[in-house]
Amino acid sequence: MKGDFSRDTFDATEHYTRVLLQQGRVNLDADFNEQASILLHRLQVATADLVGPAAGPSGNLGFTVSTTTAGDFGIGKGRYYVNGILVENEADCSFLKQPDYPVPTTKLLTGVSGTYTVYLDVWERHVTALEEPGIREVALGGPDTASRAEVVWQVKLFSMNTAAGDKGKNAAATVPSFQAAALKTLVSKAPPAKPANPAPAFTIPSDFPIPLSIAALRARARQLPPDTDPCAIPPASSYRGLENQLYRVEIHRGGQIADKPTFKWSRENGSVTFPILKIADASASTTLVSLASLGKDQKLGLAVGDWVEILDDNYVLQNLAEPLLQVTAVSLDDMSVTLGGLRATANRGVGAIQHPLLRRWDQPGSGSSLTDGAVPITEGSGKVDTDWITLEDGVQILFEQPAPPLGITFYRTGDYWLIPARVATGDVEWPQSTGTTGEPIALPPRGVEHQFAALARISVVNGVVTMAKDLRNSFDILSKSMP
Repeated sequence: MKGDFSRDTFDATEHYTRVLLQQGRVNLDADFNEQASILLHRLQVATADLVGPAAGPSGNLGFTVSTTTAGDFGIGKGRYYVNGILVENEADCSFLKQPDYPVPTTKLLTGVSGTYTVYLDVWERHVTALEEPGIREVALGGPDTASRAEVVWQVKLFSMNTAAGDKGKNAAATVPSFQAAALKTLVSKAPPAKPANPAPAFTIPSDFPIPLSIAALRARARQLPPDTDPCAIPPASSYRGLENQLYRVEIHRGGQIADKPTFKWSRENGSVTFPILKIADASASTTLVSLASLGKDQKLGLAVGDWVEILDDNYVLQNLAEPLLQVTAVSLDDMSVTLGGLRATANRGVGAIQHPLLRRWDQPGSGSSLTDGAVPITEGSGKVDTDWITLEDGVQILFEQPAPPLGITFYRTGDYWLIPARVATGDVEWPQSTGTTGEPIALPPRGVEHQFAALARISVVNGVVTMAKDLRNSFDILSKSMP
């Protein structure tokens, strides 16, 4: 959720039932959003408890997989519940023409042969008035108000053919829902680790369906060395920013640590965006972008040296991570910026129908200290200060080294952590251990949480799809007519 939020306070383990507003008090976005999260959690958990991890109503059972033309298959309209989340398909469509998933060329079935599990990938996308103009109330003169969260469903394929796919068959056997436990099963079947390399000799496919990254992060405000002056009052903490911020640490390029994953960060929760009007490769090494606005003010604007990401609907729905580009010039006259580097995809950011945006990220540094504009991920135990990565103003993070029994980390593009920093306390808000040391606790990502449900098993011969087995579950309505 890359919105302009103060913080995200919902925690299911607190078991709160509702938020109670009090008279004469300040209303906060976090309170309103927590109330919505409490109710949403209640509804989804109750639904999953009643109908199971994945099922649909027998009278309107959706996502029927059917054969169509070569290289494609049908997806039937109807409803399905995945871990309590309502998933709706309003009209019959096909694998290649589904509304929320522009199928990558690497996933096309043309000329392909093999066995696949067809499954639903369900997740929540944050939508602002820049992606959906209808949200904006034009009667107000154009100000941005509330944003939305929408359910995204994508029908995908999990190969069961190669050596990795044969192992993946064990994961597919966990139908109707893929879960992280399946990954643990695969790791347990991996060859034993060599003494010189304690990490398991196991490679996770980049598209392996897991709910969240298998990773953990700690955050703190940098601890200053003790002052030897007996008259000095030591600071309780050391966040040195002049404003309250919500830092977002987001995985850019994913993979295992051997794949050299990277991250990017924003002090504004990634909410600083600029609508793109026109984009062109200005030279062999630069890109010229015309924008609808250069930001509300200098704090929320663009400056030379900033790293930015060109994205559009397809980019978000495919969860891509293309190289970031660096601002080399800003023109106030025509509201354009010149970026050092070229787009990884020639037509990225072109066409208003795709809602192209320029998103600012706040990591400093040059191309030599970064990888494609993002920060390389290094893991540590926190036992030495050099394990910590400094963002700015004393805010530091640490990616936790993997611990047994899994013994690995896997970072997925787009997963993120949120770190509220507050001027009043000079500290960041992050859970601490209850021991005497009070060390920051290592937490899993805040999102983006994906839910999965197997739909069918298909056989493909030279692109022609044959239905092998329907893997969906259904339930009947409880009510019935009076005698």
